[in-house]
Amino acid sequence: MPNDTAYVGIIRDPFHQFISIVNYLKPNYFEDIKGDDKLMIYLTNPKKYEPRNPIISFTNNRMAIELGFPPEVVYSKNPEKIKQYLKELEDEFPVMLILEKFDESLLIMQKHFKWQTKDILYFKKNIGALTRTYSADSATEEHLNLFKHWAFVDYQLYKHFQDRLEQQIQEFGDDFVQKLDNFQDILRKIEDFCIHKIQEPLKPGISRHIGFPANKWDAAFNVTRDDCHLLLLDEIQFIQMIRKRQYGTERL
Repeated sequence: MPNDTAYVGIIRDPFHQFISIVNYLKPNYFEDIKGDDKLMIYLTNPKKYEPRNPIISFTNNRMAIELGFPPEVVYSKNPEKIKQYLKELEDEFPVMLILEKFDESLLIMQKHFKWQTKDILYFKKNIGALTRTYSADSATEEHLNLFKHWAFVDYQLYKHFQDRLEQQIQEFGDDFVQKLDNFQDILRKIEDFCIHKIQEPLKPGISRHIGFPANKWDAAFNVTRDDCHLLLLDEIQFIQMIRKRQYGTERL
């Protein structure tokens, strides 16, 4: 990669990520557990059920593993080595999105890359699309305590970048809350336009776009029907479009 390549990551609350995995990815080693409370059985002795190779596990501090933490650091929970690797990640990732503060994270990313608001527009997708067997809200304190012990490195990772995001927000300036309110208002308006207004047949008086005036943060911009089409693409369609643009084919 070029020397000026910038990396962006995304992390979320570790327990919610764990619950999402067992609900939607359904790892075989978890599904094969016998008993009424699979969560408690697994969390009481995770190593009994985990794959031997931590790289192929979905539930062993997966965010840390995905971001390159050496498995021996994950298993040892060595505070100095964790701190050292977090510093390396901080240097490598100028922006780490936090799912629970997604809009705030996008504004920090926009500022870092000197983008316009139109560059960070999005619609929420794939939220609770499937039936959930497990719920983070119904977990007991014992479930959470056991998981925090098992996912120690993921929690260190999450807290580290949570703290950095808060620092970046403070550095943004006193008008961050105002900027956030403005951004969320734009998101509501484009969702209404793209999902409801765009369905109306074109005729006199119905706009082909929705416009947003310049303000102290951004230049004026329009969201067109073509923009709506891109925003409404599902994940697979969007990936195929990007692959075709980059490599000339939808399949690799």
